[in-house]
Amino acid sequence: MNEEFLHFIWRYKLFDLPLSDKETQTEVEVLSTGIPNPDAGPDFTDVRIRAANTIWAGNAEIHRRASDWNRHGHQTDPHYNNVILHLVEIKDTEVKNALGQEILTLELTWNKALTRRYLSLLNNHSRIGCRDYLNTVDPIVFTHWMNRMIVERLEQRTEAVFQLLSETAGDWQEVYYRRLLMALGMNVNAQPFEMLSRSLPYAVLRKHTGNLMQTEALLLGQAGFLEERLFPEEYFLALQKEYAFLKAKYGLKSLDRSLWKFMRMRPGSFPTLRLAQFARLLQDRMTEFDVLRQAVRPDDFLAWFHTEASGFWDTHYHFDRLSEPFQKTLGKTAASLLVINAVVPVLFAWGKRNGNQDLMQKAISFLEAMPPEENQITRAWEKAGVKVSNAADAQSLIQLYRQYCEKKYCLRCAIGNKLMMQSVVC
Repeated sequence: MNEEFLHFIWRYKLFDLPLSDKETQTEVEVLSTGIPNPDAGPDFTDVRIRAANTIWAGNAEIHRRASDWNRHGHQTDPHYNNVILHLVEIKDTEVKNALGQEILTLELTWNKALTRRYLSLLNNHSRIGCRDYLNTVDPIVFTHWMNRMIVERLEQRTEAVFQLLSETAGDWQEVYYRRLLMALGMNVNAQPFEMLSRSLPYAVLRKHTGNLMQTEALLLGQAGFLEERLFPEEYFLALQKEYAFLKAKYGLKSLDRSLWKFMRMRPGSFPTLRLAQFARLLQDRMTEFDVLRQAVRPDDFLAWFHTEASGFWDTHYHFDRLSEPFQKTLGKTAASLLVINAVVPVLFAWGKRNGNQDLMQKAISFLEAMPPEENQITRAWEKAGVKVSNAADAQSLIQLYRQYCEKKYCLRCAIGNKLMMQSVVC
């Protein structure tokens, strides 16, 4: 078995007793399995054992084979001199530390039902490896883990926000603007939208929000959609002229238009249309950080973000893509994703940076008050029998899938842990 499985067996004392040195017949009583060490060095610290009427305190190292000790170079590494116990599945050699002292090496054995359950989780080819066992998990365990997942997801996103803060010299407005543009790109065009936000500072856009033509020209031009004389429409030529002037004025360099994806997308999600809608948000000043701080409910944002592109787009999805005449508004789904992927992470991060628990809870309450997003991951959970009631549920389940299920980290998951424990009780 892999080392992570052996860590699990040791940490939760699931090994067979008595634990003993087969050569000397010395029994070892485990007083404490210690604390898992996520950093470099021995796997567990603060381990306490009793052997031959002596209590030993120190660290423990775990390998599949005892010879891995030497293969990893621990025999010459002084950081392993305080290891008092070497735990292995197969003891194929004796080992020593850098001081030449022999390390007590013991073989771990366990109930093979644990092995069968673990392999069934690892080898399940469905998106949710434990889907066949989920109905046996106590709902309280599941709920507690979901609460942990939403905080973990927001903490993870907070780190991304703090990284942007570092890059922008603590400019929350610039950070909020970048997060909004990234969210507007969704998964398909998130990267070029992010690149666009980095190439076109909010401070430049803000100077022109009173002029919708100039705002659109800056966004569409920087995105690379105005670089060539491709379309004869008067509107396109006017945008091109505006952008040429502003590009020279601010020393801008546009993106390569080939970065943008249009294939297999619904026309309503084309990046050209999204940028035109974002220009209107800028004009209405709905992208201001002060607006975010003043909002009381997520519905405030859903109303503010429900905006329409300028008149040209009533009959176009792209410069060369006509549509039946109708007003192109930013739909409820897109507006919801802006709240979920931009508003909430920035609000949570702002609360954390300022030590304001109320703001952090407010961010979570926004998610709890919104309908869930629908994607492949949430659909997989629903097929597994999990109810997705709101956006907080969806975000929790996305975090669980991406950070645990997809990586097969079943033993790091509270649900996986519970299922493993059940396998030796049933």
